[in-house]
Amino acid sequence: IPDRLFSMCNGLSSITFSDSLRIIGDYAFGYCTGLEEIVLPGSVTYIDEVAFANCQWLKSFTVLDSSDRNAEIQFAGKNALNYGVFSNCSNLETVKLGNTVKVIPDELFSMCEGLRSVTFSDSLRSIGRYAFGGCTSLEEIVIPGSVKSIGDYAFEGCEKLSSVVIGD
Repeated sequence: IPDRLFSMCNGLSSITFSDSLRIIGDYAFGYCTGLEEIVLPGSVTYIDEVAFANCQWLKSFTVLDSSDRNAEIQFAGKNALNYGVFSNCSNLETVKLGNTVKVIPDELFSMCEGLRSVTFSDSLRSIGRYAFGGCTSLEEIVIPGSVKSIGDYAFEGCEKLSSVVIGD
């Protein structure tokens, strides 16, 4: 999906992706304020900067598993304005990351104040610096034993976090 292809399409409420989708460009769905749910196929290999930034009513983000256990999705870092893939997605509540998500980069879900639930696969290896920082509604987290590295401040400011399980 090219850069800014559907940017600012405020009436866009749902998207169906084909199983052949590989790349989502910069701001491809940025400012799609009506978008409530995103379900990506396991075929996606790259999501560019601020692809879903400012999707203020986005409630759920899911990356489905891939049959190829070696498949991996890469998320771009922040842009020059310090915005990340999910910047200002303040109503994002649920994140489910399939087996293609092996690395959660720095600040990927930071300041997603509405985030309550995160599900990781056992393919996850690393959680970046401040990846979930400022997710003030996050109450519990289960980090699989496959995770070998957790960055500084990864869960800083998660005020409601009351249960953490590391290595299941």
